[in-house]
Amino acid sequence: AVYKNKHFKVQLKDGLYCIGQRKFSSMEDLVEHYKKAPIFTSEHGDKLYLIKALT
Repeated sequence: AVYKNKHFKVQLKDGLYCIGQRKFSSMEDLVEHYKKAPIFTSEHGDKLYLIKALT
């Protein structure tokens, strides 16, 4: 499979970092969560995990 970088927009709402319905108290918490849980799964079942936040 060919892997490409993907970008995910994180919204800041009421002091919480949000992707979809998930909310985190810090960007570090968000990244740590998605290092372990896939942030995206392709139609072929390929799972994508975060590595680091862009600064």
